[in-house]
Amino acid sequence: MINSGANWVRVDLHLHTPAVDSFSLPSGINFNSDEDKRSLAHQYVERLKNANIKVAAITDYNGIREEWLELIKKEAEKTDIQDKYRGRR
Repeated sequence: MINSGANWVRVDLHLHTPAVDSFSLPSGINFNSDEDKRSLAHQYVERLKNANIKVAAITDYNGIREEWLELIKKEAEKTDIQDKYRGRR
């Protein structure tokens, strides 16, 4: 094995789910629609991919929004973005 030195990876360690009040939703998203929620999770992960983020940490305020965490995680699993969930269940 040849040591190639350091591998640089882009990370974002301070992200929030759409359930956080300060999250800016795209227009036309209906939180009561499962299809819209899945679409938003897909858009979320696409933006991470387009920014070349390989490790992402969701750090919502005052708890974990499991519904959103699972939707985003499921989308991220289709890519090479790392899942580093460290919350309580």
